[in-house]
Amino acid sequence: MRIPLLLYSDAPEGVTGLGRITRDLAQHIYNDPDTNSVYEVATYGYQSIGSRQLPWPQYSAKSVETVHPDLRTVWEDFSQGREGALLPIMPPSWIFGLVHPNYVFQENPKLAEMCMWLGTKPFQIWPYLAIESCGPGMKFNAATVSTIVQCAKPLFYSRFGQKVAENSGIANVPFIHHGIYTDIFKRSGVDVIKHKRQELKCNNDTVVIGCCATNTSRKRLGLLFASFAHYQSTYQRNSKLWLHTNREIGEWNIGELLRDYGFTLNDSVAITLSKPYLTDQWLADFYSTCNATILPTHGEGFGYPIVESQACGTPCVTGSFACEAELTTPDLTVGYLTSEPEGIHNLIRPHYNHQSFSNALNQAIHKPTDGLAELIKQRWDWEVQWPKFKEWLLK
Repeated sequence: MRIPLLLYSDAPEGVTGLGRITRDLAQHIYNDPDTNSVYEVATYGYQSIGSRQLPWPQYSAKSVETVHPDLRTVWEDFSQGREGALLPIMPPSWIFGLVHPNYVFQENPKLAEMCMWLGTKPFQIWPYLAIESCGPGMKFNAATVSTIVQCAKPLFYSRFGQKVAENSGIANVPFIHHGIYTDIFKRSGVDVIKHKRQELKCNNDTVVIGCCATNTSRKRLGLLFASFAHYQSTYQRNSKLWLHTNREIGEWNIGELLRDYGFTLNDSVAITLSKPYLTDQWLADFYSTCNATILPTHGEGFGYPIVESQACGTPCVTGSFACEAELTTPDLTVGYLTSEPEGIHNLIRPHYNHQSFSNALNQAIHKPTDGLAELIKQRWDWEVQWPKFKEWLLK
């Protein structure tokens, strides 16, 4: 009898990084005869509508709550009384309530009943953990430590996460970077790039700076606009910023940023919005069209845009606080000036100089990119990374 394994994160048919990792892992578990003979896989995705192209059972969490009121119904329907595991793909703070249900604010009887059920430990928890920040001393806070150590089989995405765990007294937790499909994320053809540049109203000499920054205010769009303004005024007037984002970015007002820096939409800046039907191929074309990309961020948990951009032969300039430096070369990472604890969770946030990002962009644009895509393929293609996940799952 196979073990039920429920991957819990964003919708696998969606366009977020978490959703795509969920999709890719489920695909490999389902398609690999060794893991498929051991595990029956399913996905439980936030606001998932399901996809006929995905052959495993798909369940939908209608709202974004870690301790979702339908989790019991989903698990019991999927597991049919078998012992199994929940594999959340998310930061540890999101699974705190799953591990510590007694600390969840139980505002209604259904949630209280759910928390009582979780207290019976109906499944093991095997989280794949994205660590984008930490507390003072490069350590986790006590709540995060207690969450991780009570999980049966935790796995970190990055060496950064593993290092913070070791600083916090958590030893022997492995890390594995997710993979990408380099047969999709590769340099697009000349005609495709030419067509994209025409859509952007760019000539052959225009330097296109790309930024894929969706879904979270962790992406620092203020730093992005300041860096691009400095680059345009200092290095290349004939340049254009192509921002791919979505309406849920929340914290930043794009219109205000355009006005603050004197930019005109579709002149100096082009914006595209993420849509539910966006494909990986569209993203590959986006990265390929850019001369360089930039990802100014407080810290990345998974860092998809960094790896994908480079797989398409386009260098990506980013920060150096969390996992970013693991995903690129030292000359493309910008050192932070200071770091301070911020917010209600006392998380360390790095502070960057926009001129440093601008200078790094200029260097990246003039840097030969021969071999960049091949380097990514050798390090992050799923053919390289899947055997590591497979070993972890079957251990």
